[in-house]
Amino acid sequence: MKKIFLLAIITAACNFSFVSAKTWRVSNIDATANFSTLDAAMQGITAGDTLYLEGSNFVYTLSNPITKKVAIIGSGYWLADNPNTSVSKLEAYIAADGASIMANGTLIEGVVLYNKGQLIGNFYIAADDVIIRKCRIETKISFDDNNTNTQLQIKNTTIMQCYIYYALLSTSNKDTAYNSLIVNNIFGNNNPSLQYLVNAVIENNTFTGTGSSISNNTGCYIRNNLLAASGIIGTTNTNCTISNNYVTGATDYTTSVKSSDGKWQLAPASGGMTASTDGGQCGAFGGASPYVLSGLATLPYIYEIDAPTVASAAGGLRVTVKVWSGQ
Repeated sequence: MKKIFLLAIITAACNFSFVSAKTWRVSNIDATANFSTLDAAMQGITAGDTLYLEGSNFVYTLSNPITKKVAIIGSGYWLADNPNTSVSKLEAYIAADGASIMANGTLIEGVVLYNKGQLIGNFYIAADDVIIRKCRIETKISFDDNNTNTQLQIKNTTIMQCYIYYALLSTSNKDTAYNSLIVNNIFGNNNPSLQYLVNAVIENNTFTGTGSSISNNTGCYIRNNLLAASGIIGTTNTNCTISNNYVTGATDYTTSVKSSDGKWQLAPASGGMTASTDGGQCGAFGGASPYVLSGLATLPYIYEIDAPTVASAAGGLRVTVKVWSGQ
């Protein structure tokens, strides 16, 4: 029964479709967009709407908590690193440290959650059923409402297919995250940590740094992860099912791909390719929802346009457009 329940969670997260009343463009470089700032967009939309956040050289800010259920979908990241991304290589940055989600069912996808301060800040999740997917996360994720007077039970957070630099944590004595799904992420810094999660599924993640830590968690499934060192899964996890986690070496990763996230794909001869509980590969590129290079959203992307500079009345203008859809 437990396996069926966990599979249902993963399937729901992978097939999640945000049903919205309206869709809007947000761009701080194109005056024809519906909104020029994320703050104005959040004030102008109705709960259930979708915001398409255009890539830019300028950072979008969230001055107030997200209190309306919304889907915020960006352009992806490291778009110049990988093939078949998009014609524009601009990323959608959200200044995330100090920002918070307080609306149940919010989705954030394909953006860079940017740390704007010199010190690493917190991006707060204080709502249920939040999904953060295919994002590059440069700040800490804290399951907390940043209010010491409340004790929240934050349920059913999904963080999947992200490139993560720092910690995902709730607290030992206040707000607590229950039933989180932490799957198919790359933890790309030396010392990110997952702490104080309850009944979470921590599965098919890649931990690239020897200083990473999975500790102080309760009742979790911790399996099919790739670990840079054997001590990453600490002894302080209680009542957790820990299985089929594979410790990688220098020859386990591919050398044919040089991109910032693609380089963490397993080499064909790696033992991690068949080490998971189902005989498949461990880490972010295995499992039911493999990591997608550059965090491309599940949308059509124009990655190449071939148009002649001269047209004729007889032949017209023949344009070739190549489109790829992120998975």
